[in-house]
Amino acid sequence: MKTNTGISKLAKQNHKKALSLAFAAIIAGAGMITSCKKEDSMPTPSTAVQEVNTTSALEVTSTTTAATTSSTSDFRIDLGSTASAGNYNKASIGVSSPVALKDFVTGATTGVKIATTAAFKGAYNNSTTYPSALGIPQAVASDLYYNGSGATSALELSGLNTATAYNLSFFSSRMDYNGSLETQFKVIGATTQTVVLEAANNTSKIVTVSGIKPNSSGKILIQVSKGSKNSNSSGNYWLNYLRVTGTTTTSTDPAPAPAPAPAPAPVPDPTPAPAPAPAPAPTANYTVSNYTDLVAALSKATSGQVVYITDNV
Repeated sequence: MKTNTGISKLAKQNHKKALSLAFAAIIAGAGMITSCKKEDSMPTPSTAVQEVNTTSALEVTSTTTAATTSSTSDFRIDLGSTASAGNYNKASIGVSSPVALKDFVTGATTGVKIATTAAFKGAYNNSTTYPSALGIPQAVASDLYYNGSGATSALELSGLNTATAYNLSFFSSRMDYNGSLETQFKVIGATTQTVVLEAANNTSKIVTVSGIKPNSSGKILIQVSKGSKNSNSSGNYWLNYLRVTGTTTTSTDPAPAPAPAPAPAPVPDPTPAPAPAPAPAPTANYTVSNYTDLVAALSKATSGQVVYITDNV
């Protein structure tokens, strides 16, 4: 083989890499020549993939409750011929048209009205001084309406809230009487309740119908008559004072809860992916960096050996 002639010819043609391969072929077919540039030793980095932090919208459960308001009505009605001061209302002895009632606490005229739908026979005034513990002014407690002879008198309340349960309290008193003047009060609304009160010489007792709702028209009818124990020869019965109270509760639905805020846009992770580590240089028996060393290495290399050629050759 004319090895030197081949190398000289290749050098003149400036084909250094081709020369390396030619000499590789000369070495008993099993030799190995490796040409490695700088970029060959560094694998091409793959495109960095950045992780992104994705924040999803928080699921917010808002619990709201209905707002509740309450209002209390307090109507105080005097029956009798004497005028009443303050916020007491007056009922008529005879049949009358409905009259608006004032609220005792606020003094405001309301939509609740009272009417006498079945007349009383007469009025009367007691001379007794009533105790303050009764909670009724003297002018209100001392005068009264009465009826008898088997007749029934009646009062009607209208303009009431159909959802409200009312309490009706009655006071009857006829002083200086020997016998029973039991008086019956029949209260008719959505339901019916009946109570009785002994009016003879009464200075301390009040009877109450509790928790009665109006009928569907917002009305409550009060029928007054003698009680079963009444011993008066004319069957006279008495009514001095009526009080009507009720508490109305109103619920207001809350405003709907606002919709949850949309999820924010994904935020890229500012930290780039690390560059891959360089590939290790191949294992070589000879490493050459110039033409002269290459020729020398090829002359020494035996079958199976590796000559590593750098970029300088």
